[in-house]
Amino acid sequence: MNSQQLLDVLCLSRNATAIYTTQNAVIEFANDAMISFWGKDRGVIGQKLADAVPELRGQPFLDILRDVWLTGNTYVDNGARAELLVDGDLNTFYFDFEYRAIKHPTGEMQCILHTAFDVTDDVLHAQQMSAAQQREKELTDELAAINEELSASNEELLATNEELKESYDNLQLLNQTLTENEAWFRGMVQQAPVAIAVLDGRDLIIDTANAYILEIWGKDDSVIDKPLNIALPELEGQPFLQLLDDVYTSGIPFYGSETRASLVRNGKLEHGYFNFVYHPLKDGSGNTMSVMVVATEVTEQINARREIEKSEHRLNRMVMTSPIGMTILKGRELIIEIANQNVLTIWNRNIDQVKGKRLLEIFPELIGQPFPDMLQQVFDTGQPFGMDETTADVGMPDGTIVKYHLDFSYDPLFDAGGNVEAILVTVSDITERVHSRRRMLHEQERSRLAAEAAQLGTFDVDIVNNTLDWDSRCRALFGISHNDTVTYDDHFLAGLHPDDRERVKEVIKHSYNRSASNGNYDVEYRTIGFEDGKTRWVGAKGKVFFDEHDIPQRFMGIVIDITDKKEDEQRKNDFIAMVSHELKTPLTSLKAYTQVLQARAVKNNDNFTAGALDKSLLQVNKMNTLIKGFLDVARLESGKINLDIEEFNLNNLIKEAIEEAAITLDSHHIVLEHDCQVSIKADREKIGQVLNNLISNATKYSPRGSNISINCKLQDNTVLVSVKDKGIGIKPADMERLFDRFYRVSSPHTKTIAGFGIGLYLCAEILRYHKGRIWVNSEVGEGTTFSFELPLT
Repeated sequence: MNSQQLLDVLCLSRNATAIYTTQNAVIEFANDAMISFWGKDRGVIGQKLADAVPELRGQPFLDILRDVWLTGNTYVDNGARAELLVDGDLNTFYFDFEYRAIKHPTGEMQCILHTAFDVTDDVLHAQQMSAAQQREKELTDELAAINEELSASNEELLATNEELKESYDNLQLLNQTLTENEAWFRGMVQQAPVAIAVLDGRDLIIDTANAYILEIWGKDDSVIDKPLNIALPELEGQPFLQLLDDVYTSGIPFYGSETRASLVRNGKLEHGYFNFVYHPLKDGSGNTMSVMVVATEVTEQINARREIEKSEHRLNRMVMTSPIGMTILKGRELIIEIANQNVLTIWNRNIDQVKGKRLLEIFPELIGQPFPDMLQQVFDTGQPFGMDETTADVGMPDGTIVKYHLDFSYDPLFDAGGNVEAILVTVSDITERVHSRRRMLHEQERSRLAAEAAQLGTFDVDIVNNTLDWDSRCRALFGISHNDTVTYDDHFLAGLHPDDRERVKEVIKHSYNRSASNGNYDVEYRTIGFEDGKTRWVGAKGKVFFDEHDIPQRFMGIVIDITDKKEDEQRKNDFIAMVSHELKTPLTSLKAYTQVLQARAVKNNDNFTAGALDKSLLQVNKMNTLIKGFLDVARLESGKINLDIEEFNLNNLIKEAIEEAAITLDSHHIVLEHDCQVSIKADREKIGQVLNNLISNATKYSPRGSNISINCKLQDNTVLVSVKDKGIGIKPADMERLFDRFYRVSSPHTKTIAGFGIGLYLCAEILRYHKGRIWVNSEVGEGTTFSFELPLT
């Protein structure tokens, strides 16, 4: 239930209720019952109580209200006399009333809840009863005096017989009066507009109980003449029987306020809250004869008040715990009632500096800005208002003005009469976001200019929505001149050279796997122009972005025309191939002559010459391997490499590679730690080339005399081979480019090591042609492990 609904409930209540704010007792709310007490109309809402009901001046109520506001202490009174101007006449009324202090969770006053019950009839009846009792006492005293006179002057009995008869008649009249008074009292109780019962004697026999109290008890008139504890057995264990006994024995009234009681009503135990009075009724000697009970059920009021407090607490908690700035401005004076830490941070102030003060008092610089008028507009129309990305100048405590960019909304809060009583302000500081966007736009413009200068094309793939965006340069590289929509399948894949299409698709698939690629994309491929049919070489780099579940969401990157570079490389490859072919023939002849000379030197026992020719033959073999590598690179670049697939035992090939290395490399110990007797289908010579290259690298980059460990093992449908050394290791920055063509690690330790940077590139390409892969694990100073994997089928 919200605050408006609670006020609606209070409006419908038969109990007079009003709500005041400030120490001047401004009337924020009053239901019809309370306004009727005052003899006024609803025009008093919003006025000070002293102005709305001027006859209260000089009476104690205004001072009591001010004292409740200043002290925060609730005030309760019963049977209080009040002079009120009703229909132009100043009349006397009596009220049971309460001024209850309603506080904020922080302890500060929020309002005063005034509830009142007109007990004028009860008081007047009680006064009449008191007068009747007084008359009865006087008559009783008079009768006693007469009896005393009779007993003292028996001789005058005959003489005063007429007097005695008259006294007797008076006594009869007195008895008749008492009977009439008792009947009148019972009738008064039955007709009283509040719940009343009279309990006789210390046993609390129910002598009289009107319909209202029977309704409260949940009983009928069958309880009359029964002891209270028998009529209401559920009171056992509750404090009321003891309180009644204390009133009976002490003769002192007891007043209960908002006391919880459990009563069996409608066949079940119910819990309610009551205001009640236990008042002793005494005889002429001052002895208590009965106890009168007057009760009013306030369960609905208590529940309503609790709902109001709960609603206010929820609103305050929502404001204080909100992740964005929130504050509540009370009334058209815009009093800051509550503000959370986020809005205080924007204001650069603490709560003590702003709470209870007018907004424009704290921020006078807002005068002249549109915000005060916007707030008054919300009060006028009752409609919420908000704006996004608005600029506001806010003063700091040191006098400086800070320009904020804000998103804000003003939401009205209504009172019971449907009038706007406060505004909930929600504000978000987006200054950094605006500045970031402006910086981003600036950087985007710089990037666009840089891309244009470098003739870079850009692409953006929305993977979720399956859309593709190309800029004009990217379109030109695919031979497209129009600006119509392009798609991934119909334009990108279809525009790839048929020989490159599957390879590029595999690279993209790899990039979409976050664990394998971290979203990095780097590939070179050819395009066939859609409109001009021209073949172009393109270099592409990009990044795939993923959600929290590693599902690819977006793919962005750049492309550049590398046709000239590729043509230069092709000319270089052609030159290398030509030179390698030209060198191969004389080198073959040189090797043959060297072998003939070596054989002759051995035959003639010319050990020196045989040794020298052996070293020469070793260098010829190195030269032959180098030339063969250049030829393989040329073939790879032109796509003319062929695989001679056969089935062979991989373990035997590893042993052959170890034996061959042992003949030419006597500086290291090469050990096969694990055999793997497995047959694979592959190009035996090229897999042997991979093994030889890895073993050769391990010996180049590890200390002389150290071990080179080779392992081979089966896993799932692949075979894994690794070559491990205890050398200098590789830096992480170099590991990323280690398998690039002509790339060599540059460091003081590698300057003296010969090589052209094609060995590992050849290994990677050979394994790629075999649907395998190669990778490296290394730590500087701890050694390196090269591993490669081949499918078994």
